[in-house]
Amino acid sequence: MLAVQPFRQCGKVNAREPVHEVTVQTGRSVCKAPPVSNDVLGGECLRLQGRFWFTVDGMSIAQHTAERPESLDEPARDTEPTDGRVARSHRSRRAIVDAMRALHAEGDLRPTAPRVAERAGVSVRTVWQQFADMEALLVEASRRDLEILMTMLTPIDIGLPLDERITRFASRNALIYERMAPGWRAARLHEPFSAELRRSKQRNSALGKAEIEAVFAPELRRLGGQTRIELTIALVGVGFWPFWESLRTDAGASTEQAQDIVSALLTASLAQRP
Repeated sequence: MLAVQPFRQCGKVNAREPVHEVTVQTGRSVCKAPPVSNDVLGGECLRLQGRFWFTVDGMSIAQHTAERPESLDEPARDTEPTDGRVARSHRSRRAIVDAMRALHAEGDLRPTAPRVAERAGVSVRTVWQQFADMEALLVEASRRDLEILMTMLTPIDIGLPLDERITRFASRNALIYERMAPGWRAARLHEPFSAELRRSKQRNSALGKAEIEAVFAPELRRLGGQTRIELTIALVGVGFWPFWESLRTDAGASTEQAQDIVSALLTASLAQRP
């Protein structure tokens, strides 16, 4: 299923880019998250010419020819091209993305282009040749984070006993949240200024909610109406990364303590239900 993601072209909406509906498989269940709403991208005015984005503001010539990531829906292009010059450009681009992610992991959530270039071993000009702006680079880094996350998202069989499902859910998510936290912190800082990052958050939240509803379907299906809605909201609140982040950074919990707390709260919410 395809939706259309518009882009801004000199103040006008030009809806041409497809956004794919995403499917999550959890154990025996398959859940589809709805397409993201078709909000117009904010930011500078962009003009699409062939495979390049051209801005109409005062950016440098190097930036004018930089590729802009189209959407977090699209997988990162990791296959190295066979053409030598293109392959070098590909390696430079990946080195820049990896440098951005490494700086995030070290706590620098708003690295400058010179810092990224120094870490990647390239010139600042190369950074602008590869990316139209720092938002475009952050989007590409977020795409790489998503690629890694999908390799860690092992399915949970809903036929298992509740306590086993809770244990697997909490332990798996602990690994994911610890690995993804640096990039997600950086994305959270930039979300108010990036339509693409906001769309990504909405999409990921929908997928996470769908998985929770699938993993705990045997318990949820016994409830009806408002009770089921409120319990689902509570499970999302406990199971999502912001709660984990608060336990780790605000409450000072260790990874093991945070995992135990999440498991205990999920058990308390689900085990006593009729």
